[in-house]
Amino acid sequence: MSNTCEPLLAALKQCLLQSDCVVKDGNLPSDCLRNHTDELPESCQNLRKATFECKRGLLDMLRLKSQLPNELMINPIILGALALRRHRLPTISITTDELFI
Repeated sequence: MSNTCEPLLAALKQCLLQSDCVVKDGNLPSDCLRNHTDELPESCQNLRKATFECKRGLLDMLRLKSQLPNELMINPIILGALALRRHRLPTISITTDELFI
């Protein structure tokens, strides 16, 4: 599975490397993310949040898939739309009879 968050992660890395926290203060990018978040430029903070949301969306998708029975075929568009919700997804309980009405 390809990581759809890769472009965001690459942009975040580039932003961190160009930030004052790394360039002027000599901190590691990982240290800037952990301990100096408030000092980062707004663009880096926005990329950090976007990367977090992207990774959370991937985890939500995996959680949702693990809750579905293997023999149940679900439309991937519906599955993706459900995973985009920003709150914990409820457990899906549906029978095959309900799918083919």
